[in-house]
Amino acid sequence: MRRILMLTVVALMAATLAQADFLVNGDFQSINPNPVGQVHGNYLSQLVDGGWDVYSSIEGWTGVDQNGVADPDGLEVQSWEGTTNRGVELDTHGPTVQGDPFSEYLGHNGAMSQSFNVSGAEAGPSTLTFDYRSRSGNPYFPPGSQYGQGVNGGPSTYAIEIYLNGQFVGLQDDWGQTSWKEYSFELNLSEGLNVLTFLGAGVADSLGGLLDNIRVAGGGPTPIPEPSTYLLVGMGLMGVFLFRRRQRA
Repeated sequence: MRRILMLTVVALMAATLAQADFLVNGDFQSINPNPVGQVHGNYLSQLVDGGWDVYSSIEGWTGVDQNGVADPDGLEVQSWEGTTNRGVELDTHGPTVQGDPFSEYLGHNGAMSQSFNVSGAEAGPSTLTFDYRSRSGNPYFPPGSQYGQGVNGGPSTYAIEIYLNGQFVGLQDDWGQTSWKEYSFELNLSEGLNVLTFLGAGVADSLGGLLDNIRVAGGGPTPIPEPSTYLLVGMGLMGVFLFRRRQRA
């Protein structure tokens, strides 16, 4: 009995030693606030079953240009067909031009960024993970085509560059990956304010790479147990104590 109780306590501790996620709305499911799109006028909450629109910002994320300046056409949010799940494409439709009905079909390599604070204890090595796939159904540069792969060895139309605090982290450009796959990059978080940026790269044709489930975790040394962990551990140890006392009686 005592052994079972101790193993239970250990299992509870391991299950609750979760590393912090520094990002907000990394899965793009939040609709608070609920902005109106720049192209179709869709509220964010209306994006279901393949719908899309372009936004200046959503919760946690701000559309920016290649210089980090706010960009109303920098952030295209899409819903995946047959679901209410949403993600982002950074090779957006636009920028829109007043009076030009065809302007929305012009490619625009936008970017998005999120700022987050890191304490001294959390600063240090960290891991960025996200889901990525190439845009399928691209009639101009389909995944696997010579041009879609990139011109003269350059980035493909599906490429996404990643920056932390203005420093280049890496290039995600798996141009043939048409199904969702998780990728990861190593980061080094600084104490204080950090800025993570994803930038559309390659050919600006309004058909680019897709992102979802972005997460930054693992900053600093060993993660600290949540308060609930201490309560569970205390209850388990108390159970062991009472059991041993009853055996002696």
